[in-house]
Amino acid sequence: MLAALEILASDANVPEFELTMAGGCQDEVLKDRLGSLPEYVRWLGQIPQPALAELLRRTDIFILPSYFEGLPLVLIEAMSSGAVPVGTDLPGIQNWINANVGSSNAVFVPVPQMKTIDEPTDAGRKEFIADLSDALRDTIAAI
Repeated sequence: MLAALEILASDANVPEFELTMAGGCQDEVLKDRLGSLPEYVRWLGQIPQPALAELLRRTDIFILPSYFEGLPLVLIEAMSSGAVPVGTDLPGIQNWINANVGSSNAVFVPVPQMKTIDEPTDAGRKEFIADLSDALRDTIAAI
């Protein structure tokens, strides 16, 4: 996600944006990156549920670039808060949302070629970053 946003931040045709991230982080490499984020990124860490709900209500686009998920209810929570969810087109998720959510505004990015269940190949990662930045660029333009 951060790599896709770096692409957008350097694109003169994309308006300025702010990314606010909330939640814990177990990944040591990502934790290192969180210490030197670009000025358009803000990481809040773990926040209480009411604060998260308020954040979602102020959000235009919600991004969930997962490589492995069950049914991510947070996509539905984002929709109900007025945000456009952008997520990975993992098996079953898009079909379930389309069948169970009245008028879904969700945007789905293709699953990259995977090395393991939760790790893409190098080529798959590059393709996913390009696909995610394209989906975000289109979503920003639509908003």
